[in-house]
Amino acid sequence: MKRLVAIFLCAVLGIAAGYFVAPLVSMAYVESAEPQLFGAFFTSLADSFAFCLCQAEPTVKSIATVTQSLNDFRAWHAKDPESSYLTQEVGLLEAQRARLELQVGQSAQAEQDIKDSQRELTAVGWRDVSQEHLLKVTAQITSEYDQQSASSGLAREPH
Repeated sequence: MKRLVAIFLCAVLGIAAGYFVAPLVSMAYVESAEPQLFGAFFTSLADSFAFCLCQAEPTVKSIATVTQSLNDFRAWHAKDPESSYLTQEVGLLEAQRARLELQVGQSAQAEQDIKDSQRELTAVGWRDVSQEHLLKVTAQITSEYDQQSASSGLAREPH
């Protein structure tokens, strides 16, 4: 009987440990074996926070969320300065932050963010980098993320 209890206890502890350790080990494996896939996951996650998930928050908190995503992308871009994709993402996040700042009346900071965005996007070949166009593009991206959330059953209450 003691042997049966010991085997059962070991099995339960093994399953419990595996439940918590397996995700960490799998993430470490993916990071080492497929670094581009791992980077794409975090890029997608950062974009979701900047363009979708923060839309359920008050605008001031959304600005903080976008700023954090922007800082993450700037750090990744510093590690890979030749990446036109990361340059574009930084430019779009700057435009997104400017759009949100305009909503709360922070026009001076928004103007600086638009200039930074224009510089980044011009560097990767964007032709129309006018403020109006950049604000429309970021609004469209946000709208598309919201539509995806709604169609996947992740719709939120409007604020």
